[in-house]
Amino acid sequence: MEIALFAGRRRCGEPGPGVRNGERIRFHGAGSFSRLLAERADVVLRDARAVRRAYRILWAKSAVVIAWTVTSYLLLLEITTTPLAVGAASLSLGLAMAGIGFCIMHDANHGAYARSRVVNRVAAHSLDVIGGSSYVWRAKHLAHHTYTNVADHDPDIDALPFARFEPSQRRRPWHRYQHVYVWLLYVVVTVRWQAVTDFTLLARGSVGRSRLQRPRGWNLAGLVAGKAFFLAWAVVLPLRLHAPSHVLIVFVTVSAVASLALTLTFQLSHCLEEASTLAPEQRRDTPEWHVHQVQATSNFAPRNPLVRWYIGGMNHQIEHHLFPRVPHTLHPLLADVVRQTAIDCGMPYTSHPSTWRAIRSHARWLKQMGMAANQPAR
Repeated sequence: MEIALFAGRRRCGEPGPGVRNGERIRFHGAGSFSRLLAERADVVLRDARAVRRAYRILWAKSAVVIAWTVTSYLLLLEITTTPLAVGAASLSLGLAMAGIGFCIMHDANHGAYARSRVVNRVAAHSLDVIGGSSYVWRAKHLAHHTYTNVADHDPDIDALPFARFEPSQRRRPWHRYQHVYVWLLYVVVTVRWQAVTDFTLLARGSVGRSRLQRPRGWNLAGLVAGKAFFLAWAVVLPLRLHAPSHVLIVFVTVSAVASLALTLTFQLSHCLEEASTLAPEQRRDTPEWHVHQVQATSNFAPRNPLVRWYIGGMNHQIEHHLFPRVPHTLHPLLADVVRQTAIDCGMPYTSHPSTWRAIRSHARWLKQMGMAANQPAR
């Protein structure tokens, strides 16, 4: 596996697999920024000692997160009895499940969890264990990486008709209040994915403008087994030991916590005032692909070790979009390289100093999109 690849094994500007002819945006190929960045980043990526250390830290984090999840679950299942203890354990389990997504699943689905393809495939199924589908998510996330913040191409900014995240999307009357109600939508995202979205996308056979092939063989077996296993540990087993009302309250609480943590983290990287967007009609004005990734993405809280540890380096989202096959524990080493290269090339490099500052920018963007009339993307 080549660890220094920018965007998988496709050439810069090529569409993702299954994109329909005549409906795709093509970015310009590698230019001066890409070449200079590759040259400078190569110094970091060729440091074998730093790469080995990054993998070891990643695996140690995985062990901690798995132990955290199992402990929280057993506390809820067997030990906690008081409402305060149940609430605390539910909060802990929700955060731990989100941690699995941040620290294991995300890297594994990018092929960045280990040098072994088999290990990456096994680790990717950690999403199936917590109720999602690694098969569907991988296809959806590839579309997001290929067409970041491109209207009608990037499924991560398509929440219509409930919310409007991009200026060329159709505005509805209720969007003027989305900065108030969208937080409630964020807490149900995981349940919606587990019970509805995975199956809807498979039935539709597409993600955004990209085709989604229905799973067969081991992929189908993994999807079915994952859904069954999740229902077994999250619903069936607790119902054998606790009242249905108790199980329902805990399930809703855990899902809400995990959903808010996951969704908000992703939103703080792309749906902000500073992040650029593209509309399909701008296909002739597309920039260099790597330049667009920097313009459409934002970092936050880069100096906060707790945030960086918990969300799996997702606060270094610019580096992740440029180096998706690199373990997130290497992102801090690459951040200074990317930032200085962007400055030298006269490009903006957005990095909010704290999580709160990024949340405020996201809230202002929600309000702006809810009030503004339809307009070209930025």
